[in-house]
Amino acid sequence: PNAVGVADLEEVKQHIENKDNFWFLFTFLRYSQHYEEIKGFLSQNYRIVETKHFFGIDLINYEKN
Repeated sequence: PNAVGVADLEEVKQHIENKDNFWFLFTFLRYSQHYEEIKGFLSQNYRIVETKHFFGIDLINYEKN
């Protein structure tokens, strides 16, 4: 599938493990207990290629370091 929902970091890892580049849509996840954990993992292991901001939504293109 091209679009999937995730509930926590383990689900994120499952969906991106073999991907060199992907878009991640942060909706109101920032109010979730997992927001910092997911954002931190992505920042440590991927670089941001492009970012688009909308009201309450961040669309970020990540590429493997």
